[in-house]
Amino acid sequence: MDPKALYRSFKENRDELTDYIHEVKRKSPRDLFSVINPTLILNPYASRFPLHFFEKSRPKSGKYLRFFKATAQFYLKNFYKLFIYAATFLFYRLFAGRKALPTAPIAIDLFFLVNPILEKNSIEENYFPGLYDLLEKRGVDYTFLVRLYGIRHNPFMIIPLLKIFKHDGRAFIFEFDLLCASDLLRLTGYIIRYPFMTLRLIQQESGELDKLFNSELLDDIKNSSFESLVRYLVGRRVAHRTKIKKIFSWHEFQAPDRSFALALKEADPTIDVTGCQLYLNYPTYLNSIVDDLDVELGTAPHRILVNGHQYLQHRDHIPYETGPSLRYRQLFEWDQQTPLERRDIVILGSHSPQETKLLLRSADALKRPIIYKSHPTLPAETMKAYLS
Repeated sequence: MDPKALYRSFKENRDELTDYIHEVKRKSPRDLFSVINPTLILNPYASRFPLHFFEKSRPKSGKYLRFFKATAQFYLKNFYKLFIYAATFLFYRLFAGRKALPTAPIAIDLFFLVNPILEKNSIEENYFPGLYDLLEKRGVDYTFLVRLYGIRHNPFMIIPLLKIFKHDGRAFIFEFDLLCASDLLRLTGYIIRYPFMTLRLIQQESGELDKLFNSELLDDIKNSSFESLVRYLVGRRVAHRTKIKKIFSWHEFQAPDRSFALALKEADPTIDVTGCQLYLNYPTYLNSIVDDLDVELGTAPHRILVNGHQYLQHRDHIPYETGPSLRYRQLFEWDQQTPLERRDIVILGSHSPQETKLLLRSADALKRPIIYKSHPTLPAETMKAYLS
């Protein structure tokens, strides 16, 4: 299906898809394994169910074979990640030791990008720039809940990272400060059980959509997120081991965001969570929309901050409010010697190299000046060949 026809199908059939998923979620067991299921979340980067639905693809055959294949892939991927995670946990404990947790009542929960920190030998946070100077000016006591992004296959990276964080001087809580060895055993149990718990979500096949859902559900077993299991345990430890009462969290409502919220609601529902969607969203990013049903399921924060009025959603049980565009502040700080022209095209890069290249190629065809801002996880240098 060509892109125009696909987008037309999306606009015409989106409500049918979301209504179907809502009905499945209402009937599903309300636990961790359902909450993190990529097919139910409709994340287009974690499941091909939305794409195949809008393309009107036919379901695949051979369910049993695909279940065993996806399960084998899931185990291989997640037990490898568990091994790397356990090694990182061990190195952290060896080099950081036991320490008293910060007592600040407010936490900023967001990603810290490993490679840029190591390259610059300092912490430069690109998600909420400008916020911390304001908090410190007003005397607000806060701590960071650190979500490391980029360790991947090298647990030794935690050693130089620790030195940089120690020299920063601000208060940080790593997940390794909160978890213990028994949590590694819990992760093992979650991994073993997950594929079989997914089978509870299989629908009675009364139509083509049920068949397609079941087909994608089995394929998506291999796509489930290891981080979502970790974040569930972190959420419970935050509730039980810290004095945090208010959390501002970078929030795309992906599986780890949902499992973290679920854990907090189960362990201490009085902890107030603000989900910060302070980025440029787009309609096909279906997982990012928080609905009233998500509040009922216990996976939603208490409110959502968005980047502008166009992103406000009208819900009965989850308030949407406009927040500051902290991440895009520099877009509005032009050098007066080089004013922005009407012909200029501003490209805000995606986290996906392929999508960003496509954007830049498309803009280049217009033969107009391009102003490019890279995504925090994708260094601008990687796109130099497309910016000539």
